[in-house]
Amino acid sequence: MKDLDIREILILNCIVYTNDFCKNILSKNVIGKNVYSWACEFKYSIYDDGHLPGEISKEEFLNIIYTIKNCKEIFENITILDIENSVCGNEDGTDRVVNVLFSYFDSLIFVFKGTSGSLEWLDNAIGACNSTTDTKQQLQALKYFDDCILKFSNYKSIIVSGHSKGGNKAKYIAVKRGNLEKLKKVYSFEGQGFNKSFLKKYKDEIERNKEKIVNISNEYDFVNIILFSVSENNIYIKSNANFGKNDSTKKEITHKYRAMHSPYSMFDDSCDILKINKEVNQSEIMKNMNKLLNFLSTNMEDRDNKFLYYTLATYMIKNDLKAYKQLNLKTPKGFFKRLFSLIKEFNKKDETLTFMEIIALLKPFFEDLGSSIITNVFTSKGKKYFFANIHSNDNNEDASFIEKIKDGFDYSAYIEKIEDEKYNIKRNLKKFKKKFKKIIKRNFNFDSYRNFLKNNKILKFKEKNKLKK
Repeated sequence: MKDLDIREILILNCIVYTNDFCKNILSKNVIGKNVYSWACEFKYSIYDDGHLPGEISKEEFLNIIYTIKNCKEIFENITILDIENSVCGNEDGTDRVVNVLFSYFDSLIFVFKGTSGSLEWLDNAIGACNSTTDTKQQLQALKYFDDCILKFSNYKSIIVSGHSKGGNKAKYIAVKRGNLEKLKKVYSFEGQGFNKSFLKKYKDEIERNKEKIVNISNEYDFVNIILFSVSENNIYIKSNANFGKNDSTKKEITHKYRAMHSPYSMFDDSCDILKINKEVNQSEIMKNMNKLLNFLSTNMEDRDNKFLYYTLATYMIKNDLKAYKQLNLKTPKGFFKRLFSLIKEFNKKDETLTFMEIIALLKPFFEDLGSSIITNVFTSKGKKYFFANIHSNDNNEDASFIEKIKDGFDYSAYIEKIEDEKYNIKRNLKKFKKKFKKIIKRNFNFDSYRNFLKNNKILKFKEKNKLKK
């Protein structure tokens, strides 16, 4: 019997993104089959919302299927024992939280799929806040694990794995159940870490079980760097990412660099049969970003930390009004000033990057944050609900900053204002815009914003007050 290596485990983490595992009506037909038989009958299809399964294209999935078929002696002995996809990840039930159990001779292999729908994005945001140690979805994953090892108690060893949020769930199980002798290894493919409260609560368990956890990530992956790691066993794999190429589908990929986070991006597909790409060092840009995010998470006020991660979650939540209402966001007074001050402080302690290089590095974050706060309000009632909350507080300083986020606004000028309160932005904006326009640039549509204000009678109210003055 050949032991399974990282390649086989990663292939299993790819196939659980397909509709055969994500749709309840289809998954019933594959339980009990071996993976080789499943591959022989596999038909590629994109998700109902137009996105690719795991950001893996049809051509890439055909490479996976070809590899499975040409490694028959391995995959015909991997059986699909159980699929749990009854929990909805969004309000309309189109996204399902997926947990899959495979068997390989006398071993059980757990695979937890990445984030499914708006409610799991909300769970990600909750998990980043220090007020919560154990999230609902982490506890559900643990329950699935406990139920399965009782049901299939005759197996001698256990491997747990997952990609993205699934990787976080896998590590959570390692911390909570790592004392089990049967649990041999936990593979987290590009899974995020945990907050400070979690590290404090489970300090002893983490120290006892961390050697069982292996973190495996694309060299450019941007998810594994979020929050704090519970293991020092890190493997970085050379990327083959296609930077968001998605065949002929016209569905926009929500994140510009989402392909960097695809589980397929860690394969070497230069030959017919896939293999894990070569091991490399983590990219310098992600290494520095990791240090910065850890510094911010360590030093941010809890209210700022919560707002930061909740706001970024809104960028992925899309049109789910139920999830938006649960966020109930309000911009903490002075949030942006404290954020930029912390970045400046980080720069003094770590001279690897200049201050403006850090700001340039955070450009995608500011774009996503600005989009979450303003641009996306036009796409759904949920976004309007969020917009109303943003403007419902009396935070004049941050409200002023938010209203300035339009085409051409220069973040660097705002930073200069923080460093010198007497600095006049309006008078010097043109000079700074010319200097930094290639580093920081907004894509905000001011006409859409103006129309939104008119439709909601906000602009009319402002103009009326202006006439009175």
